[in-house]
Amino acid sequence: MWVSVALAGLVIGLALGALGGGGSILTVPALVYLLGQSPAQATSGSLVIVGVSAALGMAAHARAGKVRLAHGFVFGLLGTAGSLAGSRLSAQVPSHVLLSTFAALLFLVAVLMLRRARTPQLSLEASVGSPSGASAWSWSVPAVARVVLAATAVGLLTGFFGVGGGFAVVPALVLALGFEMPVAVGTSLLVIAINSA
Repeated sequence: MWVSVALAGLVIGLALGALGGGGSILTVPALVYLLGQSPAQATSGSLVIVGVSAALGMAAHARAGKVRLAHGFVFGLLGTAGSLAGSRLSAQVPSHVLLSTFAALLFLVAVLMLRRARTPQLSLEASVGSPSGASAWSWSVPAVARVVLAATAVGLLTGFFGVGGGFAVVPALVLALGFEMPVAVGTSLLVIAINSA
C-alpha cells in the first residue's frame, strides 16, 4: 500500500509543479481510496499537502522569474474569503454528496481541458493581449470585477473540495490578467499556497 501512496505522491507533486494545478484533484481520491480516509478528512488533508507542495514549487518558478508576486498575493488574498466560505459549506454536506459533486467537477475540468487543448495558441495569445505575460494591472471597474469574481470562485472551490484551484487559477490569470502560460503556472502556485493556508 505504501508503494502506491509514494507513487501517488510523486504524480501529485509532478502535476502541481509542472502545470500549476491538477495535483489536488488527485490528492482527494488518493487519500480516500489509498489511505481509507473519509471525504471530509481527505478534503482537509488535501489542503495541507497541496499548500506545502505549491509553496515549494513556487520557489523554483520564482527563481526562473515566472511568478508575479504582487498579482499572486492580491488574487490569493481575494480568494481567502471564498475559501473560508467553501470550507464551512463543505462541513455541512454529506460525504456521498461531496464525492459525487467532486466527480462532476472532475468531468467538467476534463471537458474544459480538452476544449483548451483544441484552441490554437495564436488565437489564445491574441485574446489576452501582450504575449509577454507582464501586462499592467487594470483598475477599470470591469477588470476589477472580473478579478474579484474569479478569485472568489477559485477560493470557494478550494475550500469546498479541498483542491488548490490551480485548474481554475491558471485560466483566470490568463484571461483576467493577460499572463502567458508559464507565468500563469508559476503565479498560480503562489495563489494555491495562499488559498490552502
